[in-house]
Amino acid sequence: MNKEKTDNSDLSKQAEAKVADQAREVELERNKAQRYLDIIGSILVALDSQGRITLFNKKACEMLGWTEQEALGQNWFDLCVPENVRENVRGVFDQLMTGDVAPVEYYENVLLTKSGEQRTIAFHNASTFDDTGRIIGVLFSGQDITEHKQAQEKLEASLTFTKNLISSMQDGFSVLDKNGCTMDANPAFLLMTGFSSEELIGACTPHPYWPPEEYENINAVFQKTFKDDASDFELTFMRKNGERFPVIVSPSSVKNKEGDIVSYIATVKDITERKQAEMALAESEERFSLAMKGANDGVWDWNLLTNEVVFSGRWKSMLGYSEDELENNFETWERLVHPDDIERAKKHIDDYLTCKSPKYEIEFRMLHKDGHWVDILARGFAVRDESGEKAVRLVGTHVDITERNIARDALKEKAEEIREGLIGTVLAVSRAVEARDPYTAGHQRSVSALSRSIAQEMGLDKYQIEGVRMGALIHDIGKIQMPAEILSKPGKLTEAEYKLIQAHPEAGYEILKDVKFPWPIADIARQHHERVDGSGYPQGLKGDEICIEARIVAVADVVEAMSSHRPYRPGLGIDLALEEIQSHKGTLYDEAVSNACIKIFTEKRFSF
Repeated sequence: MNKEKTDNSDLSKQAEAKVADQAREVELERNKAQRYLDIIGSILVALDSQGRITLFNKKACEMLGWTEQEALGQNWFDLCVPENVRENVRGVFDQLMTGDVAPVEYYENVLLTKSGEQRTIAFHNASTFDDTGRIIGVLFSGQDITEHKQAQEKLEASLTFTKNLISSMQDGFSVLDKNGCTMDANPAFLLMTGFSSEELIGACTPHPYWPPEEYENINAVFQKTFKDDASDFELTFMRKNGERFPVIVSPSSVKNKEGDIVSYIATVKDITERKQAEMALAESEERFSLAMKGANDGVWDWNLLTNEVVFSGRWKSMLGYSEDELENNFETWERLVHPDDIERAKKHIDDYLTCKSPKYEIEFRMLHKDGHWVDILARGFAVRDESGEKAVRLVGTHVDITERNIARDALKEKAEEIREGLIGTVLAVSRAVEARDPYTAGHQRSVSALSRSIAQEMGLDKYQIEGVRMGALIHDIGKIQMPAEILSKPGKLTEAEYKLIQAHPEAGYEILKDVKFPWPIADIARQHHERVDGSGYPQGLKGDEICIEARIVAVADVVEAMSSHRPYRPGLGIDLALEEIQSHKGTLYDEAVSNACIKIFTEKRFSF
């Protein structure tokens, strides 16, 4: 019995040892498999049918930040899939579990690391099965391609930017292979030559845009400059319609790591307009040179950048110098200008060049070689740079106006003599009128003084002020035809006598209308009894139909007449006269004139 117990105990121990050995072997195998899984350079993750993590190798831990213990048993979609794509990824997983979709060899997904960073992973997946062949989970491996994707996106963005930049270039851009055949051409190059991309791409030398007569020359230039990476060069190209046009070609080559040329790049600029401008400039300069030699006026050309001034022969001879006697610089001009005029002339130049003055035109004096002063009229214009803001040259003429100024001064002196004679005549006529009416002696002179002050207060120009003064001095000249006994009658006039007096404005007009005054003297005499509401005489004019000079004289006439003594009544005084003007301004009398009149009495203390 004891022996049987002993045997059974030995068998039990042997069995336990065997199980322990098998367990150790399984553990060894599992550890060995885990080591294999961990040394794989890819993420290796297994999910059960619910999406729970059942395998999470070392690479997955390193890449995603979770430890194996943290990951195992967790829902893969909640743990590592970004929320914005979680629903779609889970949908694919469900389809894999039902067999509706087959596993794929390669696909890209974004995963979320423990720190919240998003990484792009390239996956390979497979379904796992139980002994009956039922799908029980998914096994997938993956490579982190985040940096690769970022580099690829940057490269694609760079290529897109470069392509867009080349397409938007105004200059032509052509890419040739190492044999000189066209690989690409931008829209500007196609537009410039008139050929389509189908006609150019693949075409080799001679290219369609090479003029036949230039084949040999262009080919030699291309061979030398492209291979040597030479500087820009000029050529003649041909459009599809046969038209020739000049271009500047900027060549460069593209080389591989070994330094071998793999392609050529040509940037081409159409310089037709520049060439035309150069030709026009050359022609213009030639014409200007001829003009400087043949012009009767003195011509000068001042380079503001170098301070050099070119003077024509006529300019020098105008001042008594020969062609070679004066140096071509600004100091020559500055030395010859009158000392009293030089600062004013310089300021005028500065104002013109800074656009403060609308045009360059000024008079000054310059010293003749024999010592006398020459009156000069200088006119000019500025030549500005491409921006249109900075002046680089000042070109113009000098005209000797000495004789003109002498004649002008003489004419001015004569005109002043005539003016003084005319004023003297007006004063004489005024005194003649007043001599027939001793009771109103000085009336016209007083009206003239007040009219002049009103005109000044209203801001009229000097010419109009003088006209007002002269017109007022003889505004009653028509009374010279009136009987003296009526003019000095002390009592009330009869209706017939009053109508006769009312005729004096028209009579004055008839006397003055044929005299060539520089002012509307005849109109002043005719209109000084008109009223702005049309109630005056002799024509019943209204508002602006009455000239401004007559409207001024009308107010001054009323103020002077009311404030002065008359044969038939004593003077009413200034206050009553101004009250008359104030109460009827805008109806009988012009409002602006009335206001000015009242102001010079009340504020500026005017008195007769």
